[in-house]
Amino acid sequence: MEMLFHGGTIIASDNIWALWAVLALTVAVSIFLEQKYKWASNISAPVISIIIAFILANIKVIPVVSGVYDTAGTYCIPLATAMMLYQANLKNIFKNSGKMLICMNIGVIATLIGGAVGFLLLKDSLREGLVFTGSAVASYIGGTANFVAVGSSNGLSDTMITVGAFTENFIMTLCIIALLWMPTSKFFKKLYNHPYQEELEREVGADNDASMAAKFWKRKEISLLDIAKCVGVALGIVAVSSYITDFFATVLAVGEDAGAFAQLPAMIFGNRYVIMTLLSIILVAVFPNFFENMNGAHEIGTFVMYLYFAVIGCSVNLGDLASSVIPALLLYIILGIFNIGILLIVGKLLKQNIEEITIASNACIGGPFTAMAMATSKGYQKLIVPALLSGIWGNILGTILGIAIIGLLAAFV
Repeated sequence: MEMLFHGGTIIASDNIWALWAVLALTVAVSIFLEQKYKWASNISAPVISIIIAFILANIKVIPVVSGVYDTAGTYCIPLATAMMLYQANLKNIFKNSGKMLICMNIGVIATLIGGAVGFLLLKDSLREGLVFTGSAVASYIGGTANFVAVGSSNGLSDTMITVGAFTENFIMTLCIIALLWMPTSKFFKKLYNHPYQEELEREVGADNDASMAAKFWKRKEISLLDIAKCVGVALGIVAVSSYITDFFATVLAVGEDAGAFAQLPAMIFGNRYVIMTLLSIILVAVFPNFFENMNGAHEIGTFVMYLYFAVIGCSVNLGDLASSVIPALLLYIILGIFNIGILLIVGKLLKQNIEEITIASNACIGGPFTAMAMATSKGYQKLIVPALLSGIWGNILGTILGIAIIGLLAAFV
């Protein structure tokens, strides 16, 4: 029986095929439930994927850390991102991203306020509080990469980087679950405009025999050539973007002692997802008919995005939670509450749509991929590109503002 377990889990962290099978089957079960049962449709397949993966990780079926999970972010997400951008054209971007960017910037300000409040409340108990707070703020504006960038450049210990990465993912998971639920909640639909949800409900109808998800993801005509074009073009976009990114990162590189504004060009054009977005928009504008007539990209890309949600669930370990620094967890709770709470309040005052409010909050807390995946999973196709662009904007701002808030809060140490 002992041979069955490897490192405390039934499936070892290096059992690549088994872990990919678990992730893929988790997504398949989640999609089946979403399309079969209305209660599951209300929860959504991404949330179900998170919950299933969380349970499997915490009953020791699968490990919390594995190279397979890293691969999902390193390779699968760029591929899915490229496919999601096939529907991007400049007219839709300029027409539909305005409100999203407004909401995103409100969320950024809300996160900064939450970081300041959290630091003042927890500075006496939070280990390496000043740098950790700046890193946490950066992560809930841009993402985990921003956390590591701010933390490592300001001497945050490896222990606190590990604690931060875990607590960030744990609270992020709870926030994403709440954000996915809000647009379909009767309570929030009464309080906020919800045009995208209304449009979706009109398109799929009100058939009681099938869930909304089943109707939205109904069978579509797709050929072998469609699949080949979808995957081939996506790989090409990712590859070319990587070359362009490396070129700009080298040409625009400045010293570590350079100011934040001097580093900004390298941060923007040295970001692969910025280049992927720009390249995709150009290609779609030049060859609109080619991309409009290519079926299957949305479905394939969405499946890969759902794998990413499953990976999020895998990263939350109850054992690690119990031994983590409690103030760190409280800080992220404060950041999440301020981000979502202020966005909901200010968004209501500015008459923003609940769909854009929640996706913008997701872009702050989870980054461009979870925001785009949320827009995709909810069926808000017009918000997919704005979600990605808002998340990339957060990536750009995260490190700069994380470092800035460290300097501002230093006066209160």
